[in-house]
Amino acid sequence: MHVKRKIGSLARSVRSVRSYGEPVNSRGVRLALIVVGAIALIVGTLWVGQGSNLIPGSVMTGSGMWLGIGLIVAVVGLVLLVLGVRGTPGRRRSS
Repeated sequence: MHVKRKIGSLARSVRSVRSYGEPVNSRGVRLALIVVGAIALIVGTLWVGQGSNLIPGSVMTGSGMWLGIGLIVAVVGLVLLVLGVRGTPGRRRSS
């Protein structure tokens, strides 16, 4: 009986999670996504520059590992930015 209750609780939790394509409605969440996404994009771009030996002066300079990490962080930042900026479709601000 205890296991059934846990499975039911897990199923309700999974149903309550947003689907990937669903837009973000909360203004605070959108702002947080934009800020974190912008920071991640900037840091990722910096790490790509250091890893590809374009920005000298660090132990990360010329390291392929930091190039890869930077690319991943930059892409994640870009995705967060897009999700934050996208907002709710159909809602138009009146001009």
